[in-house]
Amino acid sequence: MTSLHTRPHPTTEDPWLLPISLTTKENNLGHPYRIIGRRLVIDYLGKKKQWQKGINSRMEAHYGSTKVARMVWREDLPSLVTDLMQKQLTNKLSWNFTWRGRLIPVASPRNEDIEKVDDVSCVLIFGSLRTRADEIQEQSKSLVEEMQKWSSYIAKGWQDKLDPHRSPEVTHTSPAWYVEPLVPHLQPRIRCPELEFKTTTWRSRKVPLYSLTDLLGEEKARQLIEGSKYAGERCVVLKSARHNVPVEILLMRLQAYITECGP
Repeated sequence: MTSLHTRPHPTTEDPWLLPISLTTKENNLGHPYRIIGRRLVIDYLGKKKQWQKGINSRMEAHYGSTKVARMVWREDLPSLVTDLMQKQLTNKLSWNFTWRGRLIPVASPRNEDIEKVDDVSCVLIFGSLRTRADEIQEQSKSLVEEMQKWSSYIAKGWQDKLDPHRSPEVTHTSPAWYVEPLVPHLQPRIRCPELEFKTTTWRSRKVPLYSLTDLLGEEKARQLIEGSKYAGERCVVLKSARHNVPVEILLMRLQAYITECGP
């Protein structure tokens, strides 16, 4: 889950919903607006003010109807959450990259290269795990969005033909839930794919495989790796240890946030 809390805008004083929990360790931040920690969910909520439907009665009772009516949802919220999660992960990983010995360099994430390492928690690969199929998937997604746009546009122009409530023999009006003509789409408005994590095998057990380039972006990954004790390596092993649990959680949370439907 991702929690948003209200903070007053420095100029207008309007309450803005912001991911304050990603920038502070304080616990008492006010009543939260909680959503699933997925970028595609935040993208969807930002369209046509869908986020307003997530304001429940407890939130209205806590802040008051006047303050709730003035709440602002930032247009760049999906990117803002991504940047803050990446910053959290970079700060935690920088401690591991500072000294040699906290990560175990390996030739590759294959089983034969990591089998001799004890207590493997996950493998961090410095390069990208993206393939040609991911690029084709992005092209397919853009085509689907374009088709949806034209489908909705044509549907609104043919409301008299597509709306069953406008037929001459119908005497009642459209119900409250009816918004626009229901026409077929190539995909629903929002999809929640299964969390698909890349894995590798270590001693007959699956362990997570994370790409720092895919998680942090090329520039941030390069800044983290260059100048460290592991600059010349291709991938490293993060071992199971109590002090590594926060890093493992941040890796998994960021991977879950940016994941999309697989190709």
